[in-house]
Parts: sequence; structure tokens; C-alpha cells
Amino acid sequence: MELHQWLDKPENEGKATWLAGQLDRSKTAVSLWREQGVPLPLIPRIAELTGGAVTVEAMLQHAMRCKAAPKPPAEPAPQAVAQ
Repeated sequence: MELHQWLDKPENEGKATWLAGQLDRSKTAVSLWREQGVPLPLIPRIAELTGGAVTVEAMLQHAMRCKAAPKPPAEPAPQAVAQ
């Protein structure tokens, strides 16, 4: 199971905050992992903290999909108006 699937389960309400504290990260950082994937050094610890419900394999596959996903084009910087 992927981390975001585990966090979305009703019985795991509040676990994002708990996990952030266990990993010395912000809840915002944990939320960003949904789109960016879990940082590789944290994967084994998350698998341990979730009792194996979130697997190393699932987190690695999710991280690879996040890295391979096409990024939306950056919006051009606004042009300065000459006066």
C-alpha cells in the first residue's frame, strides 16, 4: 500500500501529524509526498512505523512515478512595464 492510501483510511485520521512528528518533518512535508514521493532515506522508517502496511516497494514505485511524471510548463515571468 502507498503512504497516501494508508493516510486516507478513516482509521488513520491524524496519522499524518503523528508521522511528521516521528520523522521530525512538518505535516506539510508529509502532504507533499503525495505528489513528490517519499524521500528515499525515509522509506525504511515509514515502513517500520506503519507496521509494514505501507511497503518499501509501494513507496519506491510511487516515488519513481512521481519523478517520471511530466511537469506542467512553467509560467513565464511577468514582464516589467517600462515607464
